[in-house]
Amino acid sequence: MFVFAPPALVQSQPASPKLFHALSEALEGAPEALTDRRPARAHAEAAKAVSLWDRNRGAVLAALTAADRDPFTKTMERLRSAQGDEAGLRSLDAMAILEHRLPAGRPQWLAAADRLGMQAWILLGEGKTDIPDLAAAFKPLIDQDGGGHVAAVKKTRSELDHYQAALSRKELPAAQKAVGVLLDLVDAFEKPASR
Repeated sequence: MFVFAPPALVQSQPASPKLFHALSEALEGAPEALTDRRPARAHAEAAKAVSLWDRNRGAVLAALTAADRDPFTKTMERLRSAQGDEAGLRSLDAMAILEHRLPAGRPQWLAAADRLGMQAWILLGEGKTDIPDLAAAFKPLIDQDGGGHVAAVKKTRSELDHYQAALSRKELPAAQKAVGVLLDLVDAFEKPASR
């Protein structure tokens, strides 16, 4: 005997780490388009993330905590029509929720530094100075490096100093330039440690 269950009653299997990684990478496309100075691409990149979300909504929601489901859904719905800086910022909001799904420690630190760096870059470009604390975002990467990325640690400290100095002088283009270098340094920290 077969029993038919309406789709709404069928439980979705939780999203796999591979799906969360793919969704995070897709969400990163819109803010990266902005930091790469290709703002016209932001909406198209956001649309790719929304499409992946639409195809996997049930699995993603099943894997999120109850507290994250509604905010994530609302953020993804806002992302649907977002353009330019808004597309980048909404994507970053969604990425912040997905960060909780990453393994604790280095993967979360890298994701947070990258996300907060992109957010700072976008907000500085809009002329805003109420931006994330990048020194705090990069602190665990620096403090827990253990000598594996000596050049990146040294350059990160230097760029954080340049960033803070430019910010205190209200030189937003110089602060934004320093953030761009910090974003490149996240890539350096992602590489295997050199011993």
